[in-house]
This record gives sequence, structure tokens and C-alpha cells, in this order.
Amino acid sequence: MKDVIEENIFHANRDLFTDVDLVFFDTTSLYFEGEGGESLGRKGHSKDHRPDRNQIVIGALVSDAGRPVCSEIWPGNTADVTSLIPVADRFRKRFGVGSFCLVADRGMISNETMGELEKRNIPYILGARMRNVAEIRETVLSWPAATGRCIPKGVP
Repeated sequence: MKDVIEENIFHANRDLFTDVDLVFFDTTSLYFEGEGGESLGRKGHSKDHRPDRNQIVIGALVSDAGRPVCSEIWPGNTADVTSLIPVADRFRKRFGVGSFCLVADRGMISNETMGELEKRNIPYILGARMRNVAEIRETVLSWPAATGRCIPKGVP
């Protein structure tokens, strides 16, 4: 029923001239207090610092207009990086969106994930810690803008 509601809302907010250019995806975890969580809940990396509790991972996809498009739920031991490709595939199929750019945080980065997105011809923007990636550190942080000057050398 959740899927039907999400699809109806998505299509009700679309018209002939509305397209989805960007979608933003993120996940979080919720842990169970007291009873519950036996069927889907699992112990995993807890963003709430509660590794002693069963939890679930919730992912949300939001359009570039700021509207929630859909959500997914996984067992609590699901790694963020493994959720991105299934969500992208499901979004394309369920909502009939051919071309879109997927934006996600650094928890979604892996060579395998980026390769799969490229294989599917899905442009993407994935966040990264600038100081932890040598190519970014050497290129971006060497710009004068990174040290307070607003325009990189060589840019008019």
C-alpha cells in the first residue's frame, strides 16, 4: 500500500512539463525501545550510538523540489552503501523517470557503487571528506579559494 500511495502522490504532483532532474537520497537508523524489532530489527552500526538495540535502516528519496518521493526500510545491519543502487533502480522503474542525477552523502561511496551508477547511465554527486581523498586534497584544496581567496589561479 505504501508504494501505491507514494506513486499516486508523485504522479499527482507531475504534469507534462515537470521533470525530476535531481533526487537526494539519505539513510538513518532507528532503534527499538522495549519490545519489538524482532522481525526486521537487527544489530548493526548505530548512528544513535545504541549498538545494544535492534534497529532498522530507513532511506528517503527527495525530489529537487523538496518533496519526499519514496522511502525504504531495511534490516538494521544493512550498510548504507548497499542501498543506493537498489533505490536508484526502483525509483527509475516505479516512477518512470528516465534521466536524473542522484545526490547522496559519503556513506554511499564505493568503487562498485560508482561503477554500477555509471553502467546504468545515472549521473551522480556523492559527498566526500575533502581531506581524506588524495585527488580532492591535491586539486581542490590547492586552490587559493580554499585558503580564503575566492578565485582559483588561472580562472579569469
